[in-house]
Amino acid sequence: VRHCDNSCDAGSGNRCNGRRLTAILYLNCDWQPGDGGELRLFEPFAPPGRPPLADVQPLADRVVLFFADYRVPHEARLTADPTGPAARGEPGSLCDALF
Repeated sequence: VRHCDNSCDAGSGNRCNGRRLTAILYLNCDWQPGDGGELRLFEPFAPPGRPPLADVQPLADRVVLFFADYRVPHEARLTADPTGPAARGEPGSLCDALF
C-alpha cells in the first residue's frame, strides 16, 4: 500500500508523528530476483497509475534512508514466498523498518 511514514501537514496536526527519516536494513541473505519484497519509491504527489521512480532490491546488508514525509511516498512489494504472508493473503516484505 502506497504511503508516507509521516503524514504531517506543515509540522503539526493529528497525523504528525515526528518522524524525519526512515531507515531500512535488509537482513535476508538468500534474496533473489523474483522473490519480491522490493521497496517501491514514487514521485511526490504523483497521480495513481504513474510508474514508480524506482524499485529497490532488498539485498542483504543494504541500508536505505529516506525522508519520512510527503517527499518519499513508497510501498513494500509483496513477497513470492509460498509459505509467507502473501500466501495467506497478508501484506509482507523482506525488511524491518527503524524509525
